[in-house]
Amino acid sequence: MVDNQEIDAIDLLTNSMNSMSFLYEISNVIFSSDRDKITVGGFYDAWIRNIGSSVDRVPINLGIILGYLYCGFLYTKENWDYLLPDIAFVDADEKYGIITDNFICRVQNPNVRYVVRRIRNALAHGNIFLNVPDYITTKEQLYSDVTIRFKDINQKDSKDIFEIELSINQLTKFIHTFQEVIYQNVKSRL
Repeated sequence: MVDNQEIDAIDLLTNSMNSMSFLYEISNVIFSSDRDKITVGGFYDAWIRNIGSSVDRVPINLGIILGYLYCGFLYTKENWDYLLPDIAFVDADEKYGIITDNFICRVQNPNVRYVVRRIRNALAHGNIFLNVPDYITTKEQLYSDVTIRFKDINQKDSKDIFEIELSINQLTKFIHTFQEVIYQNVKSRL
């Protein structure tokens, strides 16, 4: 029997693969002699028919979110985690966006690096759960009301569970802020 979590996971995977397919196909068109003959809407409609899908009910392909998170959290954390502020998570500047009371953590007063590491672990182990309310029809609702729950269970200590739920707005804010910190740091060393 397949549970709802697995159904949601396969939907997210399918949407992610469709997003990558879309980027591949649109790149082919952009660099072809037909680029000026095709409208964006015409391309999208043909692409949707070609993959045998229907238009998404929310105003963005949810697969984009997974790719965005992998680049914005996993890749950046692996390369530049030393640039994350070493301050208590609850005291972090609002510009980081991931400030919330909606988290479970065994560590008392974790710092920002710790929280980002645990989010990264949840992503790397596929323990993320997308919550898309049925009423979502606008991008504003998508960014404010769609949430992702990240759950990281320490493989060496199963009682060490970290869980946090964040909106797309919060995640986007964090990713933009962290990328700016990285950019400024690299730029200063050129």
